[in-house]
Amino acid sequence: MELSRGTEPPFIKGSKSPQEVDLFNSKLEDMDIVEDVEAELQEFIRLARLELFEEASEWFKNCLFSHQTMFPVLVEHLDMLLQAGRYQDVVSILDTKTQEEPGKNLAVHDETNRNGTSQLLASMKTLAKARRKMEQKDSLLAALEDYRRYLETNWPRDTSQDPSAILIRLVEVYLGIVMAALEFHLITEQESVRYTNPPLTTEGAPKWSGFCAWYTHLMKKGYHWEAQRIQSILLPTVTPEEAAKTFIETGPLKVVEDTKEAKEFDESFVLSMLVMYNTICGHLLKTAESQPHFAHLASTYLDISRSLKAELSRNSTLDIIDKGRPLERVDELERKLEQTKQATAEAQTSNAKPPDPKSTRILNDSDGLVNLRNFTLEVERIATDRDKSVPIVLVPGFTGWGAPLFGAINYFGGVINIPELLADRGYTVIVAPVSPISSNWERACELYRQLTFGKFSTINSTANSIDEVYDVDIDYGTYFDADPARAPERTSTEHRRRAILFSKSSNFHHWKWDRSHKVHFICHSQGGNTVRYLISLMALGAGNLHPTYFGEVGRDNWTISVTTLGTPHRGTTIIDTIESFLSRSRKQAVGLVARLFATASFYPPEKRAYDLQLDHWGIRRNSGETFQDMLIRMEKDNGPVWKWLNSDNNSLYDNSIEGVHNPSLHIIETSEHIYYFSLSFHATDPFPRAWPAWGQAAINSFPIHIRSYVERVIGNIPIAGWLMEKIINACTYLGWEFITTETDFRSFGQWVTEAVISRILQERGYQLVLPNPGKYIPRKDVIPILLLTVYAMGGQELTRAQKDLLGPDLGDWYQNDGIVNTESMPGPQGCVRSINSLPDFDFRSPEKRGVYWHLGVNDRMDHADEIGVFIEEDT
Repeated sequence: MELSRGTEPPFIKGSKSPQEVDLFNSKLEDMDIVEDVEAELQEFIRLARLELFEEASEWFKNCLFSHQTMFPVLVEHLDMLLQAGRYQDVVSILDTKTQEEPGKNLAVHDETNRNGTSQLLASMKTLAKARRKMEQKDSLLAALEDYRRYLETNWPRDTSQDPSAILIRLVEVYLGIVMAALEFHLITEQESVRYTNPPLTTEGAPKWSGFCAWYTHLMKKGYHWEAQRIQSILLPTVTPEEAAKTFIETGPLKVVEDTKEAKEFDESFVLSMLVMYNTICGHLLKTAESQPHFAHLASTYLDISRSLKAELSRNSTLDIIDKGRPLERVDELERKLEQTKQATAEAQTSNAKPPDPKSTRILNDSDGLVNLRNFTLEVERIATDRDKSVPIVLVPGFTGWGAPLFGAINYFGGVINIPELLADRGYTVIVAPVSPISSNWERACELYRQLTFGKFSTINSTANSIDEVYDVDIDYGTYFDADPARAPERTSTEHRRRAILFSKSSNFHHWKWDRSHKVHFICHSQGGNTVRYLISLMALGAGNLHPTYFGEVGRDNWTISVTTLGTPHRGTTIIDTIESFLSRSRKQAVGLVARLFATASFYPPEKRAYDLQLDHWGIRRNSGETFQDMLIRMEKDNGPVWKWLNSDNNSLYDNSIEGVHNPSLHIIETSEHIYYFSLSFHATDPFPRAWPAWGQAAINSFPIHIRSYVERVIGNIPIAGWLMEKIINACTYLGWEFITTETDFRSFGQWVTEAVISRILQERGYQLVLPNPGKYIPRKDVIPILLLTVYAMGGQELTRAQKDLLGPDLGDWYQNDGIVNTESMPGPQGCVRSINSLPDFDFRSPEKRGVYWHLGVNDRMDHADEIGVFIEEDT
C-alpha cells in the first residue's frame, strides 16, 4: 500500500513526533511501502526508546534488514546505533552508502530536501567518528560550518509552523557535534556556538540560550521525544539553577498535566515524559552529591517518574514494557536517592553544629515563594527526625471543594493531584470537604467532625478515582438559637461527605484526631480563618453553644502547625466590591442567588456537580418537589435564601472586615502551642498615572475637533489663510496639552467611567455600576474570571468604620489577588513577624510558636494560581 500524507502509524495514535509521523508524511509520498514495514519500523523505534538495544538489533535483523535502503529505516537504525554507542557500525554503514548513487531510494523531491538528507547523514557520520576519536579537528569544525550554512538557506522563516523532521534531527546531531568539539578542546567557549536560529530567546541558561529556546520551541509544538533528546544533551552543561528554570519549571510539567486531560492513553507520549523526568532526577541527584539540598528537589521529580511508570504499567498491553530501561531507571534512582539521603544524614550527624543565625539571610528574597523554598530546604538539611506519620490536613477556602470537580479538577493542584503526589512521597494527607460558602462556625464544626469520625473516603486504585461515602452526621450546636428568625431550618445534618484520605499506609483507615494523633493544617483562603476559629474552640471551648464537640478546653495542642495561603486574616473588600458593582435591590439579589442555588442543589448530594452543602438551611429539594416549586420556595420573602443572605451566618460576612473583627466570636489570635506560617500574593500592576504614549493619539481622534470649532468662529473674518492656520494649530496643541498636563490619566479614566459609561448603562436599565480606575490593574496572566475583581478591588475605598476596625497601621488595601487584599494575608494584627527575622532554624525552642512567620509576597499569582489552578503556562 502507499502511505499517503496525513497517515499516522497506528502505534502512536495522537502523537506529533516527527520521527513517527513527519518522516513518513513528508518523505514517503511517492514511495510504495507495505503496511508490515511501517508497523515493524514503529516497533523498532519503540524498542530503541526503551533502550533495549539488543532486542532492537535483533528485530532490525529479522524484520527490517531488507528495507534498510529506505530513508526512514536507515535514519532510525543509525540513530539507535548512536544511542547504543556503536559508532564504528555507523561509520561502516555510511561509508557503504556514500558509494551508492546519491539520493537513491531516499525519496527526496527537491534540492533542499536532498541537501538536508545529505547533511544529516554526513553529520551523523562526523559525530560517530568524533566519538571514536577519529578526524576530530577537521571533520568537527567543518561540520559546524556546514551546519551553519545549511541553516542560513533552509531555516523556515515562519517559526510558528512545525519544523521539518530533517531540521529537527540536524539540530540534535549538531548539538552532539558541539559537545564533542568542546570535549576535545577544539572550541573553548560556549558563546562561540550560540545557536541563533530559530530567533527565540529564553531567560534561563544564558550561554546556551538558543538551544534552550529550541528545546522550549519543540515542547510547545508537541515534539516531546525530540525535546527530550535535546534536554538529555544540554542538562549536564548548565548549572542546577539554570536547569531548574529551563528544564523543570517551564518544561515537561505542563505536558504531564495535559496527559490528565487526554481521552486516550498514549504510550509513546507518557514514555517520553518518563525519560525526561528520569534525566532531570538523575542530574539533580548527581548535583546533590556536592549540594545535598538538591536531593529534596530530586525527590519531588522522582515522584512524578513513579506516577508515570505506574501509568505505563497499568495501561500498556505489551509485556515488553516492564523490561524497558527507562522503567528500570526509576528503581535505580530510588536507590540512589536513599543512598544520597543516608550519606547526607551521616555527614550532618558527624558535623553537627548549632545553626548559624546568619544563614537566615537566605530568607530575605523579595519573592515569598523563594523564601518558602529556601526555608524548607534548610529545615530538611538540618532535620534529624523527619516524621511523616503526622497527617497533613488540607482545608479548602471560599467556594472550595473536596473530591475533584467534575471528576478532573483538584482544588489543590488543578489537573495535578497534589495530595496524591505527597502520598507517593510517604506522607499522609487528608482533604477536608467542608462547605464552600458557609460561616466559619459551620465549617469548624464540619472539620472537627470529619477529623474525629474515624472513617474516610479513599482512592480506588483500580479506577484511579475517589470512592466517596456520604454518611457523616454534623451537629452545629445551639449557635443559631440567639436569632431564630435568621437561623437554618435544622441545626444538624446527615449524609455529608467523609474527609478524603491519601496514604500508602493502612494505619490511617480508622485514624481519629486526638491528643495522641496530631495534625499539620495547610489552608487556602477562608480555610485559614476556619482553622483559626476551630483552634480557638479547641483552646477555649464553646460552653453551652456546643458541649458535644467543644465541651473541653485546652485542646489546641492537638495541632502542630498551621500554614495559610492567601487567607483574609483581617478581612477582604471583595464583598464591598460586589455590592458596589451589582446595584440591585435586595429582592433582585435574592432572586438571582435563589436561581443559582436551586440549580446547584436540586439533586441529592451524591449527584451534585458542585455541592453547596446548605441542606440544613432548606436549600435542597423537598420530597416530590419539582424544580419550579423549589425555585418559588427559594425566591420568596423570608425563604431559605433570604434567611441565609440576611443572617450574617455565611462566608460573605465572615470574611469581610466587619466579620473577621466581630467581637462576639471570642477568637484567639494564635496558640502558644502551634507554629504558624503564612504566604501572601498579589496579581496586580500599578495603574499608570502618566498619560501613555498612545494617549495623545486617542485625544486627537476625539470626534469633535478644535480645528472645526476655530474655523466656524473666525471663518467670516477677513484674515490671511496662513494666519488662520497658525491660530488653529496653536489652539489644537494648547487645548490637548492643557488636558494631558492638568489631568492625570487615572483621573481622566474615572471621569469617563462615572460620567459617561456608567450613566449610559443606568439609563439603558442595566443594574450595574462600573468600578472606577484604582491604584492597580490586573496582571496580564490573571485567570479571566478574576480580571474584574482584581481591577475593582484595586480601587475599592475603605469606609470610615472599616478603617477604625483595622487600626492606624492600615498599609495598602488596594493590592490584591482577585479575592483577598494582600495586606490581609500575613496574619492577624500584631501577630506577624517577617521570616527574615527568624533567629535560627532550631524549632525546638518555644519562642517560635504563637506567631505568624510571614514568608513574604509573591507578585505573580492570583487566588486560583495559589493552589495550582494555573491558566498561563509561565505562571
